[in-house]
Amino acid sequence: MGSIIHISEAVTIGLHAAICLGSDPERNWSAREIVERFSFSEAHLAKVMAGLARAGIVRAERGRHGGARLSRAPENVTLLEIYEAIDGPMAMEDCLLAPDGCGSKCCQLGPKLAAHNEALRKVFATTTLADLAYQGSSARRPATGARRQ
Repeated sequence: MGSIIHISEAVTIGLHAAICLGSDPERNWSAREIVERFSFSEAHLAKVMAGLARAGIVRAERGRHGGARLSRAPENVTLLEIYEAIDGPMAMEDCLLAPDGCGSKCCQLGPKLAAHNEALRKVFATTTLADLAYQGSSARRPATGARRQ
């Protein structure tokens, strides 16, 4: 059964990888560790991580003890930033029937869903990696850093 909400595979990989990095932000995570945890394609993960690095969300360190880590505290990285770093601005289309809209001057579906689209965007904009990274983890959430609004 499909989902009404569709998030690209690249964004899904980016969100999961960033949550992983946020669960222990002081350490460098190897691509192998992340791939083994989530069963992603290593090549796809590399492309997604490069996009997150270009956006300043993660940084990579080379060498024996290298890997990826967040560039900022998990409290200061939102899901919307990750989404938009990978797929561009979260669009609020008027109609979901086709990529270019239905073409109708009086679409009845778009306006009914617009509020829900905006609500989902708000969830992404107000949810930080820290909100998710410590759920189900044995790591305790640090008390440092102010939560970004």
